[in-house]
Amino acid sequence: KPATGAVLFQNQPNPFNSKTIIRYHLPATYSNAQLVITDISGTTLKTITITTKGDGQISLAAGTLAQGSYYYSLVADGNKIDTKQLQVIR
Repeated sequence: KPATGAVLFQNQPNPFNSKTIIRYHLPATYSNAQLVITDISGTTLKTITITTKGDGQISLAAGTLAQGSYYYSLVADGNKIDTKQLQVIR
């Protein structure tokens, strides 16, 4: 785990065509956090507010994104903790 204690895990399954689960761990020391989904060029497509501290997960439906590659980042108290790539297939 990184020094911050916050961890972002690779989504499962990946690639996916219906839905995927993004797991994370967010220590209670953080006051606010978001999962930010961007396209390859860095344009923010979706921001999901994270309200669960400790171990949590977010379910993401493929129908909300076009086929392709995307990045998702865990942002806690304004700091980007980690970024992973996900793939939507049809």
